[in-house]
Amino acid sequence: MEVQGRRRSHYGERGVNGPIDDLWTDAPIAYRKQSGGDYDIPALTLKPGLGDARASGFRLHVRRHD
Repeated sequence: MEVQGRRRSHYGERGVNGPIDDLWTDAPIAYRKQSGGDYDIPALTLKPGLGDARASGFRLHVRRHD
């Protein structure tokens, strides 16, 4: 897959945009803020220790009480 204007890491399992295959969801997602401190910059990957260890895809990026 090639995505223009974004790093490959942004679309990985822990990337801020999540796996591109998960883009088709029905309900809005209460996701984390990109610049709220939860993501490593510039890779924009979720910092270790955040997110449900059993979650994957967009579920990993939903804000919970970590």
